[in-house]
Amino acid sequence: MHAPQRVVLFRPRTVLQVAGVLLGIALALWIVWVSIRVLTWVFVALFLALALEPGVRFLQQHGMQRRGAAVAWWVGLTSVQADFGARLADRIKGDLVQGRYARALGGLACLLRYHPRGLAAMAAPREWPKLVARRWRTAAR
Repeated sequence: MHAPQRVVLFRPRTVLQVAGVLLGIALALWIVWVSIRVLTWVFVALFLALALEPGVRFLQQHGMQRRGAAVAWWVGLTSVQADFGARLADRIKGDLVQGRYARALGGLACLLRYHPRGLAAMAAPREWPKLVARRWRTAAR
């Protein structure tokens, strides 16, 4: 009538092995969690080194020492990126000031205000609801 009860026996050694594996996994995850910033910068440095390698090799084949070639290539690429970023920021700032993207941003462009010194600064967070409401009222007309 009744099914016989099943008793499962675990050896103490098996229980300790499973507990040890779980503790090891927990420790590994904790170490990764603690060092996530370091690991992120290691991967960023790895990809930058891989990106710089062809240019460094080219300069090295044309007579520069490896360290000098790496520094020259890095300074050159950084200056190009800075110039591109400055030009892009100036273009976006000009378009925001002239109001070209006000409707496309759905009223959020009102959070950016133009300063006479040429800076686009965020409005204070407590002013956001008023600015957005004002922008939606003027856009609805």
